[in-house]
Amino acid sequence: MRDFILTGREHNKMGAFLALLDDQIVGSAACEVQRLPYPDVTIPSFRKFGYIWSVYVVPFARGQGIA
Repeated sequence: MRDFILTGREHNKMGAFLALLDDQIVGSAACEVQRLPYPDVTIPSFRKFGYIWSVYVVPFARGQGIA
């Protein structure tokens, strides 16, 4: 899993985030900048699409603005 995350960060513009509450992990999310299957001819900062997935917050921490 560690290798998958490191490779994804380096080559695929992927990211993973953790939410902490009193030094305890209470949430997580993953994201990736979309890679187009064709050359992008727009200004790079103009067009950034991506995906957010695997958003999770432990039950006791839900409803507190963590997600």
